[in-house]
Amino acid sequence: MTYDMTANEIFKELLKDPIFSKKYNFSEKQLEKMEMHEPSKPIVELLKLIIQGKENNIPDSSIYNQIKKIQKIK
Repeated sequence: MTYDMTANEIFKELLKDPIFSKKYNFSEKQLEKMEMHEPSKPIVELLKLIIQGKENNIPDSSIYNQIKKIQKIK
């Protein structure tokens, strides 16, 4: 039996990673409050974009182009 995680479950698991919290200066309390549907810092928005894109079967090239647009990469 396999279990597919929801986008929100994947998001929450990524936020639990201590490397992420240390690198981007998030407190445990901040991370606990973060939700997929609420705006946040740019790095978190990129994570959401990737997770939602994969969940919705959006081609990787489209996700990449969206990342470039958000980050203003030409």
